[in-house]
Amino acid sequence: MPKFYSNKNVLLSLTFLLFSLTVFSQTSIKGVVKDGKGNTIPGVSIKVKEDTQAGAITDNNGAFSIRLAPGYKTLITSFIGFSTREVLINGRDVIPITLEESQTGLNEVVVTGYTSTVRKDLTGSISTVNMADLQKAPVQSFAETLAGRVPGIRVVSPDGKPGSQPTILIRGLGSLTRDSSPLYVIDGVPIESPDNNMIDPANIESISVLKDASATAIYGSRGGNGVIVITTKRGKKGPSKVDYNGYYGINQPYKFYKLLSPYEFVRLAQDQFPTNNPYLTNGKTLEDYRDVKGSDWQDLLIRTGVSNNHSLMVSGGNENTNYAISGNYVNQTGILIASDYTRYQGKISLDQKVGSKAKVGGTLTYTRNMTTGGDPSPGSTSSLFFSAYTYRPIAGPSFGDFPLEDLLYDPDNSYPTDARLNPIISYQNELRNKINKNVIGNVYIDYSILKNLKFTIRGSINSTDQRTEAFNNTKTRSGGNMELLVLTARF
Repeated sequence: MPKFYSNKNVLLSLTFLLFSLTVFSQTSIKGVVKDGKGNTIPGVSIKVKEDTQAGAITDNNGAFSIRLAPGYKTLITSFIGFSTREVLINGRDVIPITLEESQTGLNEVVVTGYTSTVRKDLTGSISTVNMADLQKAPVQSFAETLAGRVPGIRVVSPDGKPGSQPTILIRGLGSLTRDSSPLYVIDGVPIESPDNNMIDPANIESISVLKDASATAIYGSRGGNGVIVITTKRGKKGPSKVDYNGYYGINQPYKFYKLLSPYEFVRLAQDQFPTNNPYLTNGKTLEDYRDVKGSDWQDLLIRTGVSNNHSLMVSGGNENTNYAISGNYVNQTGILIASDYTRYQGKISLDQKVGSKAKVGGTLTYTRNMTTGGDPSPGSTSSLFFSAYTYRPIAGPSFGDFPLEDLLYDPDNSYPTDARLNPIISYQNELRNKINKNVIGNVYIDYSILKNLKFTIRGSINSTDQRTEAFNNTKTRSGGNMELLVLTARF
């Protein structure tokens, strides 16, 4: 008589068989994690790269054990103070792992003023800037890239004009009447309220931000608003090398105001003057202006800006002498017509050993910044944007279809106290130049008296020359004869 088996028993048998195959196909891998000196490291996290849910933690003896499944090929180890490492399994059952101490973090060297200190020895609040991330940003000023990158720092930009100087606040607004800007120390030279544009971001080696009293005490009351310590690049031992850093960019506004069309403008005038609308004379109706093309003052005022930044550095050195020579050129045309920014910078540094105990050196930097354009008298009807956005889109009936943007003065303006000139023509004929020249130099002499005792002499110079140029011809808001312009336009 044949034998029969239930489906339930068959299903249980197959499940047990699959479970057995899975268990016996797994292997167990063991190992011990040590540092470079051979000491075991407890608490190291070890994960499987192919399956983040699988892993283990080393015990007090640095040992670990992980059950591996087919397809697992790599282990990832991580621990505070040590570099993360990937280890290939390659079919091994026992894997010894050695971790290397990280060169950053607690052992990072931070410049705090006239000297440098290892981070683990610091007692104050000091932040450092990741220069690799900072130099990726396409900006001409290092201050623009600090926003959102360093905790406790507030960067305020006055406007988007080319060459504008952002304000950096470390402790917030600490004074109602005086400047709350921090003290800058550039290559050992303390500078108060400098031009942030005089430093090429590509030439910066490190930036340290000193926030509390213990870190700023060496500068006295000048460090009350915090201190930003900037160290620029210098020559290093090795063959001569050439470094180039540059970018080219285009600037465009992403939003425009919606202005009145000629049809909408005449309709608004009809609502204001229903019985005396100058645009509805000589048989003209509102529909006659529906397809009329007016003057787009916003389009005439704004353009596509272009940015260029080029930095070149030649450096090198040997056992006794290190040198570095660099130059920087920046040119930016703003999205507003007749607004530009140009910067020229040159820098040279030299370090020379004298004998076995003495070392001398110095740095000299020259920067010339020039900003063109600007609204000389903001507010009221003389403001550039106010004049552009409130200027009528079409000329009055007395001038027919003549383009209004070609006229210097609005011929149909009936307000005697509002003598409004063409904002585009006026702005293009105004000369507004701001020129800043900065010279920063320092020299030093270091003499090693003992192994841990060094005698240092430092000297520095900081010279700033500021020049403002302004000129108005007869086609400008400030230089034209208004009465003559009115007579000329009307007759």
